[in-house]
Amino acid sequence: MTKYRRSFKWPPTARGAAQNKPSNKWQAALETPGRFFHDVLRFTPEPWQLQVAEDFDVPDARVAVRSCNGAGKTTIAAVLIPYLLSKYPFSKIACLSTTATHLIQNLWSEANKWITNAAGTPLPRLLEWQHNGIFVRGPHRASWFAAPKATATVEALQGMHAP
Repeated sequence: MTKYRRSFKWPPTARGAAQNKPSNKWQAALETPGRFFHDVLRFTPEPWQLQVAEDFDVPDARVAVRSCNGAGKTTIAAVLIPYLLSKYPFSKIACLSTTATHLIQNLWSEANKWITNAAGTPLPRLLEWQHNGIFVRGPHRASWFAAPKATATVEALQGMHAP
């Protein structure tokens, strides 16, 4: 069941209809996380990272990852952000941690690295990285983003809803 997937013109810009037509290569890259990682980000995940990414790519997914230090948890989170923002229209992604330092210095800088390294693809033109979030460029910026949230309580997420 794909209740929240919608058809849309990508990328959402006001520059003209010619730019709103997605390329076949871009559409193909969005079919699976592994293909997006390879074709757009030039990232080769470990088998467990690919499984985590595929588990996220399911409606109403609930995924938790627990592993040792240095295993690649931050990396898989950082590459999933641009994939999910690119594939699912009007996504609101809350990136949680108990400390703001971890989010900004680790996850956010890692996400910026992958978006920047995707030169030659539409990704750097589509996503705008800032310290307070990663936004889809264009008129839907306020309703299509990933945001860091440092909190130890669930109540801090109240009011964040995606369609």
